[in-house]
Amino acid sequence: MSELCDAFLETYKLKVRSGSIKPISLKRYYFSINTLFDYDPTLSNKPLADITWQDFEHFKIYRLEEGFSAEGINTNLRNFRTIFNFGEAKDYLKSSPLRIVDYIKTEKQDARYLNENEMRRLHSALEDLDLNQQFQRDARDLVLFYLYTGARASEALYPDFDWNCVDQNRIHFPKTKTYKGRSIPLTQRIEDVLEGRRSITGGPFHFTIFTVYNRTKFVFEKAELDDVSTHNLRKTAGAYYYMATRDIFATSRFLGHSSVKVTESHYVGLIQSLQKEYSNLFDSILTNKLEKSR
Repeated sequence: MSELCDAFLETYKLKVRSGSIKPISLKRYYFSINTLFDYDPTLSNKPLADITWQDFEHFKIYRLEEGFSAEGINTNLRNFRTIFNFGEAKDYLKSSPLRIVDYIKTEKQDARYLNENEMRRLHSALEDLDLNQQFQRDARDLVLFYLYTGARASEALYPDFDWNCVDQNRIHFPKTKTYKGRSIPLTQRIEDVLEGRRSITGGPFHFTIFTVYNRTKFVFEKAELDDVSTHNLRKTAGAYYYMATRDIFATSRFLGHSSVKVTESHYVGLIQSLQKEYSNLFDSILTNKLEKSR
């Protein structure tokens, strides 16, 4: 098993160097492998032919009893499946034991986005910042940029952000999660944020991910939003974009999702909640037309 993992990781290191996958993906595989061997160290030296589907069922039980989330365990299982599929392709084994291992059933929940009360608290926190302090000014600009663009944390950072797109009245994110670039119109609020950072060499947010989290966390704590991250700002952008447009296809393009089904899965509760509003509007319009025709 350890030899399979080593061969897999060496191949995927090459994929990282060639740009086929992102470094963070490789780190996730490392993490999943370590998680499996921490659960049962004997698996490391176990022949592939002797590894069974029961090993992974017991892994699932162990992780659940330790309090880990079903989503996290399913991520590990997906990574194991990829590793064993690699082993099949290399003829290291005849058939992957993961073929008959099911993912843990989970209830699909709406993406966590800020409600109206939380948005008011965020607004108050932003208004109370001392913009004469660079740290707090950076924090405000980051929060607003993520909120109004729906960008993932890394998409706004140097060297991915290109000032040329601003001059073309758009924001372009060339390196997204799906490796498909996306562009959105440059709105006034985004332009105001960026214009205040024009003098920064290399791009408006020449930061590391840690720097971003450090500054945005300052704002979230000030707004008493304990369970919010930059990714929740992206989810909030998507939710309010949908509420503004009522167009799930436009929302999917705005967020740069791989398909509209992904967008629907994130906001199914929101979409359903608005159906009553649609029904009432339909009833009102139809009744009005019917009564006018008398």
